[in-house]
Amino acid sequence: MKPVKDALDAALARIDPRLALALMALVVAVIGWESWVLVLRQPLARYQMVTAAHGNLESVEGINAGLATQEKELTARLEELEQKVAGASSRLAPDELLVDLVARLEVLAMQRGVKLNGVKPGVSREVPMFEEMSFNVDVRGSYGALFEWLQDIESGLGAVSVKSFRIGTGAEPSVLTMALELAAYRRRGTEVRP
Repeated sequence: MKPVKDALDAALARIDPRLALALMALVVAVIGWESWVLVLRQPLARYQMVTAAHGNLESVEGINAGLATQEKELTARLEELEQKVAGASSRLAPDELLVDLVARLEVLAMQRGVKLNGVKPGVSREVPMFEEMSFNVDVRGSYGALFEWLQDIESGLGAVSVKSFRIGTGAEPSVLTMALELAAYRRRGTEVRP
């Protein structure tokens, strides 16, 4: 054992100290690289994956919050539109609906200075998703008053549309007569109030 040790000491004594230092630095570098490859790389890769997944979840959570807000807004808008389409008189029986419509037309006519001459029920029929009830209405008034009255009908009576109309001159040049066919709509299956 002594001869091996003496031979090793002799070989080391012949090596330049700078070369020995460089060899030790190389050994330390190889050990460091090996520890990186075997020990540290996988946990670091997992950490990066977890961080990326966390970022994705936060962005999805933000999208979901935006979608929830948008869903609430759309639901509120849908309810508003359903209520507008249904109208205030949607639960009335057809004969009560005629009375309600005449009363509301009369109020709108008085507000605009239009004279409501008559309202007669027309044909009722079913169209996709709705029940359509027609009414023939005769009115007279100035051009401006009739125009504003028609706008009031459009905005104030819910689901009512003008199917046809005729305008003629009255006894006085400034007074016009108008014959309208109005159609009131309500959703099919709406319960009739007892």
